[in-house]
Amino acid sequence: SSQLRKSYGHFEAVRGLDLCVEPNRITGFLGANGAGKSTTIKMLLGMIGPSGGSGSVLGRKIDDPKQSVDLRHHVAYVSEDKRLYAYMTVEQIIRFTSAFYPDWRQDVERGLLRSYELPPERKIRSLSKGMRTKLALLLALSRRPSLLILDEPGDGLDPCGAEQLLENLVAQASEGTSIFFSSHQIAEVERV
Repeated sequence: SSQLRKSYGHFEAVRGLDLCVEPNRITGFLGANGAGKSTTIKMLLGMIGPSGGSGSVLGRKIDDPKQSVDLRHHVAYVSEDKRLYAYMTVEQIIRFTSAFYPDWRQDVERGLLRSYELPPERKIRSLSKGMRTKLALLLALSRRPSLLILDEPGDGLDPCGAEQLLENLVAQASEGTSIFFSSHQIAEVERV
């Protein structure tokens, strides 16, 4: 991005951001709560339009609606709130999501289902925050994205879950996936 800006009335959420994420790397995006990290991610994904500046992700312009839609076919995004269909079971949301991706990796899905100890028959609404985070990560990691964007991925994870997350990110990067994650915790960024 180049001089990326986002204003809401007189409030500047993002002011003149220059950002370059190298391919096949893990890049941490560090900032305090309310610093504009989530707003920046939403602009990069074309979910909200910038007030100024420009940007491209995977060679696609973020302010071009057609290119932005195409971009989202190649990017997996795990949002800060980890919104999932609460009425579905773990198994149902995995089946639902996998149907959209012809190159869905069932081996990754099964491995993460075991390692994260996700109960397939449980409704998402009954899962803890950490379990919902793990489920969102499983859905993102199983679809073979070119770019994985995570907004506060460690939120809700216990130390063991955070260590699993770190291992999964390193494994994804070694397979050629670029990873961009935001955090307000400097220790989390330093560990990655």
